[in-house]
Amino acid sequence: MCKWEKTKKNNIISLEKDGQVIEGDDKLLEHATEYYSELFGTPIEYEVQMDPSIWEDAPKVSSNDNNILCRPFMKTEIKEALWQMDTIKQLDLIKFPLSFFKVAGR
Repeated sequence: MCKWEKTKKNNIISLEKDGQVIEGDDKLLEHATEYYSELFGTPIEYEVQMDPSIWEDAPKVSSNDNNILCRPFMKTEIKEALWQMDTIKQLDLIKFPLSFFKVAGR
């Protein structure tokens, strides 16, 4: 649970963990550091081993194809993909209908 104090900036003045209230800048900083260290800390090491020889006979992308795949998208490629999409669809991520981009991209 967080308490927010409305000032010019939003500030966290206290947090609650396991029924304990955490207050004070130093304690809040320590708690946040501990929380995110646990959340994003060192990944767990797994003992799974894969035999690298299984990839020896697998088809691979040529150096030239890899360069083509790794280059930035060109404006014409983006426009072509956009024009192939159904105009009535809406892109959920940005909440605009595709027709908006098709008109703006002419």
